[in-house]
Amino acid sequence: MNEMEKFIKENLTKETRKELIGDIEVGDKLVFKNGYGVKLEFNVIGFNYDDDFNKKYNSYIYLDWDCYWYPIGLDRIIKVIKKEKKND
Repeated sequence: MNEMEKFIKENLTKETRKELIGDIEVGDKLVFKNGYGVKLEFNVIGFNYDDDFNKKYNSYIYLDWDCYWYPIGLDRIIKVIKKEKKND
């Protein structure tokens, strides 16, 4: 298990709380601006609703990028690209 997988298992949930994050789900792709205003695109790996930092900064969403341990604030999201639903 790598560090990101360990972090996901120990700290994140797949539960979507629409009242906090809208219709965003694990596996969706987010287009967002980083702290320098650069547009980036990464997949959602999970959520954390319990940490004081998350609540204070309205940042509940974690992505599969080099800062996977740092949540993205809703104010930085430009676009949500929904994951494709598989037909069984």
